[in-house]
Amino acid sequence: MNAYTAPDGSIHLSDIPPVVQELLESIPLHAESDSAQVEARFFPDPIAPEANDPVAEDWKAFVVPDLHSAFLSARQTVAADLRNLHPQEDAKGLAMEIPRAHLDDWLNALNQARLAIAAEFRFEEEDLEEDPSPHDDSPRSLALAQIHFFGVLQEYLVDQME
Repeated sequence: MNAYTAPDGSIHLSDIPPVVQELLESIPLHAESDSAQVEARFFPDPIAPEANDPVAEDWKAFVVPDLHSAFLSARQTVAADLRNLHPQEDAKGLAMEIPRAHLDDWLNALNQARLAIAAEFRFEEEDLEEDPSPHDDSPRSLALAQIHFFGVLQEYLVDQME
C-alpha cells in the first residue's frame, strides 16, 4: 500500500491489497460492538460505581449520549469514505482518498476499533506491547495484528495532520 498527502491535505491511499481492504472495511464494524466489555471500555464510570455519587449519574445522563453520537458520527464518516474505494487504472489494487476534514473522524474510529478489539480479546497492556507472530494465525494473534495495523495507520494520519 502506498500513501501520500495531497496539497489540499487529503490522504491518498493506493495499491491497497485485498487483505488491507478487509482491515480497513472492518474499522466501523469493530467499533459497533455492543458487548458489555466494549461498552465498559468506551464509557468507563468516572467514579467507582459503589460510591453512588451524583457525578456518575450526571456522566451517564449528559456525557455518555454525546459520546455515543460522536462515536457513531465518526464511524459513519469512515464507512462513507470506504464506500469510495475503487479499482486503480493500472489494476494493481484499490485506491481511495481520505479528505482532510475527515481525519479526526478516522482517528476516532480507529481508536474505537482498537479499543473494541482489545476489550473483546481481553488484551492487557503487556499483550499489546508484543509483536504479532507471522506464523500464528489464531484469532487472538490476528486481532493483535489488526490493533497494530490500526495503530500504524493512526500514527501516519497524525503525522500528516502536523
